[in-house]
Amino acid sequence: MKATIIKYGLISGVLNALFMLSSMAYVYNKQNAEGSVVLGFSLMAFSFSVIYFAVKKHRNLNNNGFISFVNAFKIGLGISIIGACIYVIAWAIEFNFFMPDFLELYNKQAIKKLELQNLSSEEIKLKIEELNKYSEMYKNPGYFFLFTFIEIFPVGLVISLFSAIILKKTKLNNE
Repeated sequence: MKATIIKYGLISGVLNALFMLSSMAYVYNKQNAEGSVVLGFSLMAFSFSVIYFAVKKHRNLNNNGFISFVNAFKIGLGISIIGACIYVIAWAIEFNFFMPDFLELYNKQAIKKLELQNLSSEEIKLKIEELNKYSEMYKNPGYFFLFTFIEIFPVGLVISLFSAIILKKTKLNNE
């Protein structure tokens, strides 16, 4: 099971990192820090789709066609953790070495969007203070890791859950 988790976790992580690095480079070069949330999460889901294939392969090759929900979920969870950690490392490298002004760009665009909304100057001021607070937090490596990990890990978690539900097959329950 460990070999399956490591192999597919690395595959998922590399795919996630490549998709994120290329899309963020594109977004950064266009000076548009928003990008496409739908595209980003779609690429994350695609990268984590290896969980389904890993669980199925492990079930069929190593367990004589049987796997419990718990073991299937453990495989998916392990792959998700490895994949998310690689994503965090890739973003840390890109952010710190190639896009050190990304937060400034993002905040400028967020402020422009706020100004276009029908908000009072006090509401805008509070939102800007909140943006600045999160920007400061993002400079702390612990928060950086946490925020970036939380951005991607839930996608892997959901795919792990669905894969475990779909692929579970026990000797007593041949569903």
